[in-house]
Amino acid sequence: MLLDRRGWGPASLAFDGMEPVSVGTGRGSDSGPVLGGDPLPFVLAATGRGRPEDLGLDSSVNIYA
Repeated sequence: MLLDRRGWGPASLAFDGMEPVSVGTGRGSDSGPVLGGDPLPFVLAATGRGRPEDLGLDSSVNIYA
């Protein structure tokens, strides 16, 4: 996963209608945040088209930065 390769995380992505995905060391003892609900805001933030701050994330989630 591109987020893993860029060193983002740890986090668990558990969006509606999708299988959960661990990023970094997600789902472990220090698993970071669990992001769920509608995946669109996360996709927008991860592609630089949305505000990561609205999700409680920083700009490091942007795969194009």
